[in-house]
Amino acid sequence: MKNNKRNFFIILVMAFVVMVFSFKNDYENIIMMFSNVNFLWLMIAILILVVYHLLDSYFIYYYCKKHNSNYTFLNAIQAEQTGVFFSAITPFSSGGQFAQVLVFSKQKINTKQSASMLMLSFISWQTVLVAFGIIVLAFNYSKMLATYSAFFNLVFLGFLINFIVIVGLFLAAFSKKFHYFIFAKVIPLLGKIRIIKDVAKKRESTQIWLKLFRDEFNNLLLHRDLMIRRFLIDIIKILTLYSIPFFAARALNIDLDLNALKMIIILTGFIYMITAFVPLPGAAGGTEGTFVLLLNPVFGAATTSVMLLWRFLTYYLTMFISFIIFAIIKEMKK
Repeated sequence: MKNNKRNFFIILVMAFVVMVFSFKNDYENIIMMFSNVNFLWLMIAILILVVYHLLDSYFIYYYCKKHNSNYTFLNAIQAEQTGVFFSAITPFSSGGQFAQVLVFSKQKINTKQSASMLMLSFISWQTVLVAFGIIVLAFNYSKMLATYSAFFNLVFLGFLINFIVIVGLFLAAFSKKFHYFIFAKVIPLLGKIRIIKDVAKKRESTQIWLKLFRDEFNNLLLHRDLMIRRFLIDIIKILTLYSIPFFAARALNIDLDLNALKMIIILTGFIYMITAFVPLPGAAGGTEGTFVLLLNPVFGAATTSVMLLWRFLTYYLTMFISFIIFAIIKEMKK
């Protein structure tokens, strides 16, 4: 509880700092743009966000219904929104899945089943994210390097970290040499530099974790229909989430074509890759700054206004609504 209060405080402080810096040099332009909001485009942006979250709720419902015939779509929405809220208020979005496991247990979905589903979701999202990055870099490398030469190293670093994560997951599932490397090299090294206190105990716990992960991963491979469904959902989710800045810009009466939409989707993808490892709730501060740096060539003088609306829709409003839904459903069940 204390950590959550502290995180809320950090979020509020960072939001205030962002607002101060945003309005500092562009006050009149921002006020003018927000005073003439196109509500049709704003509603489209909100509708796309709703679809984004319903896709996750649908997969949760589809999966849990197989294990509990009484599972309802309302249960799925509660579990999904719980993950959204606790991801939003914890560093590295680390609290979302832990909170979901607790909700699933109350919904009569045992820990092994829920952990398997969440693991599939994480692996699928990382795989699609990395595949997206590979395709973008393969077809747009020269253009990206020319346009964003000052920030390209940051873009590439974000992609590289995500790539290493997914490769590590697949090695953990299939490679005995990787397991040996962890036990014989990594853990003893961490013990020598005093990061790990009890090397033997850490080896034992790591061995248990790797075995569970390998068994669950192999079990998932037996359910290809489930994996394909998850991958398709994540592809649609990525395209919808990354297109939100386009619709936020249209809501602020900025005229953009389909080529701009393509570039916005690409750059927003790199924003999420880069800021996934910012150690603050919601990657506060880093997300806003990265948005302005990468999307300034697209939006020009309106970049700050678009950033504020985009960030409000995808983070602050989403966090607030997820908390309301989580609280309401909890009270309804009581």
